[in-house]
Amino acid sequence: MKISSTQRVTGPASSKKTKATSKAKGFRVSTEAVDKAAAPTATAQVEGVNSVDALLALQGDEGVEGRHRRMMARANHLLDALEELKLALVTGQASPVILARIERLLQQKREDVEDPGLNSLLEQVEIRAEVEKAKLATSRAA
Repeated sequence: MKISSTQRVTGPASSKKTKATSKAKGFRVSTEAVDKAAAPTATAQVEGVNSVDALLALQGDEGVEGRHRRMMARANHLLDALEELKLALVTGQASPVILARIERLLQQKREDVEDPGLNSLLEQVEIRAEVEKAKLATSRAA
């Protein structure tokens, strides 16, 4: 906030009571006080950050934790799909829907994270899903 004036702030202007105003009941503003009141001054325009620009900046800078959460969620979804595939194969009800889900999850862009252990884990899950997809493709072709 920019301060444009350094004038001292004063209290309300005092008014002299006249006999007419002191005897009258109710609230009345004396014309003397109204005349002495300072005229409103223009305030400096405050420019804020454009809200759309601020939101875009925040979304672009989600940080390491956001990437970790997204990649862990992706790995969990892949593991869930692999578990469904395993149960479907055991019961003899392998569905092309499960394979399509695995393919869709594998096509999603994988972001690198700074944690080497997490990167290794993500690679292992993806490799396992690719192997299962390839095994199903060869068994269907045969």
